[in-house]
Amino acid sequence: MVAVAIEVENLTKKFKGFKAVDELSMRVLKGSIHGLLGPNGAGKTTTIKCILGVLTPDNGIVRVLGVQVKGDTGWFVKRNVGYVPENPRVPEWCNVYEIMYIYARLQGLSSKDCRSAILRSLETVGLSDKLQSKVGKLSRGERQRLMIAQAIVHEPELLILDEPFIGLDPEGIVEIKNLISELSASGTTVFISSHVLKELEDIVTDLTIMFKGKRVFEGDIEKLKITTSDYTVLIVTVEKETPDPMEVFSKLSFIKSYEKIKPKTYRLYLRTDRDYRGELSRALFSSGITITSMSVEEDLRTLYLRLIGLRGEHTGR
Repeated sequence: MVAVAIEVENLTKKFKGFKAVDELSMRVLKGSIHGLLGPNGAGKTTTIKCILGVLTPDNGIVRVLGVQVKGDTGWFVKRNVGYVPENPRVPEWCNVYEIMYIYARLQGLSSKDCRSAILRSLETVGLSDKLQSKVGKLSRGERQRLMIAQAIVHEPELLILDEPFIGLDPEGIVEIKNLISELSASGTTVFISSHVLKELEDIVTDLTIMFKGKRVFEGDIEKLKITTSDYTVLIVTVEKETPDPMEVFSKLSFIKSYEKIKPKTYRLYLRTDRDYRGELSRALFSSGITITSMSVEEDLRTLYLRLIGLRGEHTGR
């Protein structure tokens, strides 16, 4: 039997009649790095608050590590789940050790066990040398690692991160991704809510995609590619733009849509019944247009936009 860390069945949550979450069902396997993806307003944070027991569903069941989340099980979630909210705020005048001590005590650690747990947690996130540093002096990336440190100070089985990459520079994003991978390798299940798709595609093992409160997809990246394989995306760069390549694109029936993304570079959406790259090359060449590069684009953002049907973004056909 497959071990499940989070199980959600027909979850519905309303606010003044508005369904923020609409009959959502989802499973997060133990040991996975599971992404909860969707645009702002999709219902991701509401779902997380129901998982944590902060919000009570109007309908449906939530189980965390096999235990149903309801009024009298808050203690179980607190002891077994670590959580980092979106844009967490902490007192900047406190030092790192003081903040960690507060969180450790809130998680139920005794004063005797706090120091060793804090030191272990800070070493895990690479902040051992910041023990006496003021929070206000930390970089954005260091603050995010501090928040992960507090979330794992009690060694939870499950770690929930809500939008962990917001505001981070590329180096900070890489640091957090590496940390997530290390935690997963050590046996922690990681559940990430995000709309930062580019940063997630090379780290998640499984995905749930939400749109307008509903689940529109669940599975791994390969399943997503199969589910959304209604066209192939090509990035084509040409040597010059005279004659206009878009005039050629408009005459080719196998091109479903196209757009210019920067000078001399275009994104094309091709039918998938066969490989049309040769025909495209010949059509451009016969019109006096030289191709300098051609590549298939299959990132998570492209697949995600297909899935939720936002094809109105494409220009051309």
